[in-house]
Amino acid sequence: MELQGHPLLRGDMPADPHDARRSNRDRLLRSIITRGPATRAELSRRTGLSRPTISVIANELLTTGLLMEGERVHSGGAPGTRLHLAKDTGVTIVVDLRDLSRLRMATVPASGEIATTTTVSVASGTQVLSEILAFSQRVEPAALLGVSLAVDEWVSAEGQWQGSPDRELGPELVEQLRKKLRLPVFTLTASKAIAVADLRDSPAGLTAQASLVLGNRLDMAITVGGRTWPGVRRPSGDIAHLVVGGDGPTCPICGRSCLQEQVRMLLTDSSADACDQAATALAAAVSPLVAGIELEEIVLAGFPDDVADTVATGLHGQLADRLMPHLVPTVRISLRGENGLLEGAAAMMLYRRLG
Repeated sequence: MELQGHPLLRGDMPADPHDARRSNRDRLLRSIITRGPATRAELSRRTGLSRPTISVIANELLTTGLLMEGERVHSGGAPGTRLHLAKDTGVTIVVDLRDLSRLRMATVPASGEIATTTTVSVASGTQVLSEILAFSQRVEPAALLGVSLAVDEWVSAEGQWQGSPDRELGPELVEQLRKKLRLPVFTLTASKAIAVADLRDSPAGLTAQASLVLGNRLDMAITVGGRTWPGVRRPSGDIAHLVVGGDGPTCPICGRSCLQEQVRMLLTDSSADACDQAATALAAAVSPLVAGIELEEIVLAGFPDDVADTVATGLHGQLADRLMPHLVPTVRISLRGENGLLEGAAAMMLYRRLG
C-alpha cells in the first residue's frame, strides 16, 4: 500500500518502461542514502537488480554528477569502486524548530554529510523567517533542493503542519518561505526525521523499527517496510500520555502519571530505580506493538548518556519477560546524536524530490 502524504520511499509499481527505469534509479539511490556508499556488486545484492541494470543506471548518475566514484574495494567478487552521492549536489537547508531559544539550521548535501550549521535564539515567527532566509544565502542557488522544517507538533498524513498559534509558527511560515525562496518547503515531525537517520545504522531488510525519542516530550516514530507512518487523523506513535501503571510525577497536560512523565524523570534522575521504572513503563507500552507489527528493532534517541545503556538493557530484559523469545526485538542506542534530526530531515527532502 502506498502511504499518503509522508512517504519515506515511493512504492515500486512501474506502469511502463519509463516508470520502471525511474523506479530502478530510485531504488539504487535509496540504497546508497539509507545504507551508505557501495560497489555496483553490493548494490545489485541490496536491490535485487541485475549487475547490467545497476551499471547502466550508475553510469547515467555519474554522468549527471549526482554520484561520484570512491575508493576501490573487494566486495565478495571482482574489485570495484564504491559509489557515493556527490558532496556538493542537492543541498537541503534543515531547520530544527523544536526550541526557539536554540534554533538550529544546517546545510546538508545529498551525500548526507552535514556541511555547515549555526544556532541562534529567536523570539518570534517573523524572526524565524528572517534567520532562515539569511542562512539560505550561504548556499549556491543552483545547488539548493529546498528547506526541511522539523517540528514538535503533528504533521498530518496530507503533509499539513498543524502549527502552534502561541509560537506564531505553522503553515504561514511554510508559505512565506516558498514564496521568498521559490523552492519546495517540507515539514515533518522531528521524531520521524530521527527515525529516518537511525535506519542507516540498522540491518537491511527490517520488517519494522521504532525510534523512542526523548526531548521536550516523549515521541515514538514507527517505520514499517522502510516507510515512516505519520498517522491519518492523529499522529502515529503518540504514546506520551499512556497510563501504564507505576508511580511517577503528575503530568501537567493530562493530569496523570503518564508514560512521558515516568520517562522524563531520567532527565534529572539517573538512579537505578528511575532507570528500572522507565524501562518497565516503556516495555508495557511497546510490547503489544512489537507483537502486532513484527517490530524487530527499538532505537533509543535523546536519552541522557549516563542512563541510555542501562535503560536499553532494562527495556530488552522487560520485553524478554513479556514476549515469546522469537518476538523479542533488538534494543540499541541511536548512533546519530543531535545530528540525527538534521540528517534524517535532509534525507526526507531528497526522497521527496526523487519521487
